[in-house]
Amino acid sequence: AWWPGWTEQALQTHCWFLSAMVVFWLLFKPLSRCLQNLSLVATLASMVALFALPWLVILVPVIAHQSPTWYSAHSWGQTSTLLDLSVVFLKFHPACYLHIFVLGMLLAKLRILLDARAKTSARPWMFCLSLELLAPIGYLGLFLVFTLPELEPLAFKLSARLSVLLPFHAAVLLGLTGLPSMPIGRVAQFATWFNFLENYSYAMYVFQFICYSVWPDRGQINLALFLIFSMGSAVVIATVVQKPVQGCWSKYPTGRLAVPFVLSAVLVGVAMLPVHDPNPDVPIVVRHDSRMFDTRLPLVDSEGSAMGLLMNPSLAVQGDRIVMTARRHK
Repeated sequence: AWWPGWTEQALQTHCWFLSAMVVFWLLFKPLSRCLQNLSLVATLASMVALFALPWLVILVPVIAHQSPTWYSAHSWGQTSTLLDLSVVFLKFHPACYLHIFVLGMLLAKLRILLDARAKTSARPWMFCLSLELLAPIGYLGLFLVFTLPELEPLAFKLSARLSVLLPFHAAVLLGLTGLPSMPIGRVAQFATWFNFLENYSYAMYVFQFICYSVWPDRGQINLALFLIFSMGSAVVIATVVQKPVQGCWSKYPTGRLAVPFVLSAVLVGVAMLPVHDPNPDVPIVVRHDSRMFDTRLPLVDSEGSAMGLLMNPSLAVQGDRIVMTARRHK
């Protein structure tokens, strides 16, 4: 995730956040020293500033009289233009997610400051009640945003990724954690019933991409069947693969030191394998003379797959532009 030219070319792009976390781990101690002496007012002001930061991805294009969805011109894996690199940078680079990490630290600081005030307050129950309401309010806000089209954020594919909904997330997190000196809230106790889902969450995150690859067209995925497929696959993989591997990982602490080197060698070896050409009998370029040649067109379906779904390409000349069209093969 550190260099936009590599990110979408990686074998396991869905693991991009692991490389971003390395930066955050290195910054944790310096940041904690900067934040440890903040007052309650300074903490709240810093949180508001971080809440506002993701809105720049919406406000800047509007102020510049550009489309808020300017990023839609980028196709997956493309790095040939500044726009492509900018989109990949905003989607994956650690610098674009540092505000979320810092906000988590500010939430921890806020929790400590509120706890100190609750201990000296004549009515500590007011702190408990306020925090008890935070999680339901946060969940309600997220539910409304995801179910009502009228509340859909502008440029949601990028703005939501950069956490324009961060206030709701913060409300849920602070509401569920409560205060150290106070008993755990009822909402948090209810949420513990779903702790078993943590065993399947990452597998479900990975297997959703298989579903997107099998059914690339929008609007053709039934939500119920999608959840059954994703959750069913996650349960099977977590039971058959993840849990046995975790057992071996804990059982052989010395042997696991070699795993990163072996895995790296395997991945490099796989990357060096020749790429399968779906049309080996069709030359890439056929030059007839100095004025004419035939070439394969680099067609990419931005809403589907680039592997053989586009056919019958045509070219049209409009002034100084050449427009390329093709028919999507179902």
